[in-house]
Amino acid sequence: MKKIVFITANDLFDENGNGGSKCAKRNYDLLEKHFGKENISVVLLTLPKYITEVKGITMKCFPQPRNIFDIIIANCMGCKKYRHNDERKIRDYIDSVQPDYVYFECSNITKLLRKKALYKQVVFFQNVEADYAWNKVKKEGWRYLPAFFTSLINEKKVKYADILICLNDRDKKRLKEKYGFDANCCWPITFKDLFEKSKLRVKEKNKLLFLGSNFGPNRDGIKWFIENVMPHLSGYILDVVGKGFEELKDSYAGYSNVNIIGTVDNPSDYYYTHNIVVMPILYGAGMKVKTAEAMMHGNTIIATDEALEGYEVDGIEGIYRCNTVEQFVSTIENIKQISCGYNENVRTCFLEKYETSVLKGTLNSLFVD
Repeated sequence: MKKIVFITANDLFDENGNGGSKCAKRNYDLLEKHFGKENISVVLLTLPKYITEVKGITMKCFPQPRNIFDIIIANCMGCKKYRHNDERKIRDYIDSVQPDYVYFECSNITKLLRKKALYKQVVFFQNVEADYAWNKVKKEGWRYLPAFFTSLINEKKVKYADILICLNDRDKKRLKEKYGFDANCCWPITFKDLFEKSKLRVKEKNKLLFLGSNFGPNRDGIKWFIENVMPHLSGYILDVVGKGFEELKDSYAGYSNVNIIGTVDNPSDYYYTHNIVVMPILYGAGMKVKTAEAMMHGNTIIATDEALEGYEVDGIEGIYRCNTVEQFVSTIENIKQISCGYNENVRTCFLEKYETSVLKGTLNSLFVD
């Protein structure tokens, strides 16, 4: 059987991790199943909480830069997710495995690509990273400029890759437009089906849920929703759940119908107790992991174009596309009159299109023995 090295800067072992970590874990699981656990080795570029092996996984860890000086140096050298003086060590480890494939989980670590490699090089684009970083510059400030330039350096090296995989057609087209690269295929966001119907609880009609971690697109989107939509929904309560959002409790203390919960042990439990999930994401890249999660749990979804990007959901009863205050308000009010609870149509769409097993055929065609 052929061997593969899986390189990632995402935490594969955080069950409540962010979207990038969940996507990385999905991809690892797919490749482990295809190649076999004994034939996959992991290079983990992470904060130093793991050593050499976790849960039987063959793994080598290289810590990310931590202090501001190391971060600046790493970005200047085009590394970003690892220390420059570890680059040779990473390459040496790859060579020691003698793999048939080396898989790069994100395009911001592709400075490690070789011009001439003895193995096939595979790059998965969680985003077009240069575009994502430029969005952060525009929305969150000039401190993200180093990340933007580092992303450009990395993505230009993608020309040495043998196989390119995107999340969606938007990113596939953007790769062609920006760099002239042709992606081989798309692996949309999917999940192993973890839904437990026995966990369903009676859902209150007037409860809305926003679930996501406190980072730029989520923070700006929910701010817009709270300040512009919630004043028109006095009969509803919005629960905001996700890592880091407790930091914003004081900011929204004046809204009587907004409940900032923040970090919890098991965020997915909230899908079972809420009917309507709102996703007012105004900008971003790639695909939104929380959209697939909500679909898996059969929630009614009210979301912007950005939150639904890459998902084939037009015409699915229970998934509503809204981009203005008026659209959100009228849709939410109308849903209250129609139904409440578990939505079989939404879950069926998930099972048919976004359950991980649908990607099996793609792996067979990409990784030929």
